[in-house]
This record gives sequence, C-alpha cells and structure tokens, in this order.
Amino acid sequence: MRFRSQSLLAVVVLPFLLAVSAASQAMPQGATKGRVEQQGFTWTETYEGSGNSGGFITDINSTVGYSFGKHFAVDMGVPYLFIEPSTSKTGATSAYGMGNPYLGLRYSAKSSALDFSASLNSAIPTASTSKGLSTGHVTVDWSNHFAHGFDLFTPFVDLGLANSIPDTRFLRRPYVSYGDVAHFEGGSELDLGDKFSVTASGYYILPCGPQQFFLRGSKSSSGRRKGA
Repeated sequence: MRFRSQSLLAVVVLPFLLAVSAASQAMPQGATKGRVEQQGFTWTETYEGSGNSGGFITDINSTVGYSFGKHFAVDMGVPYLFIEPSTSKTGATSAYGMGNPYLGLRYSAKSSALDFSASLNSAIPTASTSKGLSTGHVTVDWSNHFAHGFDLFTPFVDLGLANSIPDTRFLRRPYVSYGDVAHFEGGSELDLGDKFSVTASGYYILPCGPQQFFLRGSKSSSGRRKGA
C-alpha cells in the first residue's frame, strides 16, 4: 500500500508541475502588462452538504488562501463535519468532529477557446478513524477542469487521479475510502444571472487496485478491504 501511494504521488505531482511550467513558459513576456492582477490573502467560510437514503452529511469549511495573481493560488483549511447516517442501512449512529486539514495548490488560465484549471490537494490524517472522519492515511488528489462558454451554457469536463474517492461540492458520501482511483465528471452549467446558476452533470469513479472503506458514523466505522 505504501509503495502504491508513493507511486501515485509521483504520477500526480510531476504532470502537475510540468503543466504549470509549460503554461508559464508559453505565456509571452509582458502579456499581463497593463492588466490589474488581483492578489493577496483570502478567507472563505462555507456550509455545504447532501442527503440521500444513506443519511445526511454536512460540513462547515474554513479556508485561508493566498492568490499570487490571476493564475496561481494556494489555500489551506479544515472542515468540521456533522454526520447523520441512516441506521437502518449502515448501522452507524450520529457523529461530528474535525475533519482532516488540507493544503491545495491551484493553477488557472482563461482564453477565448478554453478555460482550464488544475489543482493538487492533499489532506493530513489527523481526524478520527473510529468515527469514519479519516482513513488514517495521507490522501492526494490531482484534478483538471476544462470548460468553454456558449452564451448561457458552459459545458465542462473534469478529469483526475487520487488515492481516495473525493467528495464533491454537491455530494458528501456516507464513507471515506483509501485506494487509487481515477475520477471523471462531465456536464454543463446554465447561467441565470450574476448570482444564480444551475449545474447538471454525471460522474464515474474507476478504482485501480484494492480499496479500503470507512463508514462515516460513530459505529461500524472500522475499515474493510475489498478488491476493485
């Protein structure tokens, strides 16, 4: 498991650094001259979550970051999770607590042909494994976002590699996992004005090798390994 995780980290980090380096070298000197680049510290507080037959999971997320201009940014933070699982399906009961602190690096570029962003995120396993808030392992996720706007519609495709199935903005899963995966998502966003939008998408998770799962909740949260 350790060897596979280190291999995944190398596969994730090297392409990210090469993509950032190539994009920076491809940018002509003085291309940003005369433009006002926003940079400085940011502080974001969010409350998000989702619910289904497996239960309800929400979190308060505190994030502090720094923008180095219009292309590069770094952020770090920690979530506080509230877990209300379906006891009839999972056997787990309610739990809450701090999640794993995380660090993220982002690169983004926009053009008339394509909007692109790449992110490299890692979480440190300090949260409780007995409550299913952590796998007990360092997790890494490398994601790439491609989009192009057509008036009100903006189709997009997301591609990524990780060693844990990532939660999304609209979906909090009733478990956390440890094991190499590739994840894909495609859809479109409908612009409804300056403050509102509607997004529809579909996703696919492709496991690569054995996977370990930890149910979220204060009972039955011990991991179990199963083949992919």
